[in-house]
Amino acid sequence: MSTKLHQRPRTLRRPVVHDRSEPEAPPAAGRTTHRPQRQRRQTDLRAGLIGLGVLAALLLAFTAMVVLTALAGGDTFLG
Repeated sequence: MSTKLHQRPRTLRRPVVHDRSEPEAPPAAGRTTHRPQRQRRQTDLRAGLIGLGVLAALLLAFTAMVVLTALAGGDTFLG
């Protein structure tokens, strides 16, 4: 790596100072702290469906393992 003078930066750039003042908050009456009932039900339903999907994938993987082992001539784990 060369250290010639013409490869070095000629001036240093000063860091930019950003304004970090607090943004204005909306009035307290406009804010809510809890989710509406409909959104809560949809979230619970989505979580349940994801859980069922995970269980179905695990069951499918285990079943495929047993079937492939049996087809290969190994133990079927069933008898």
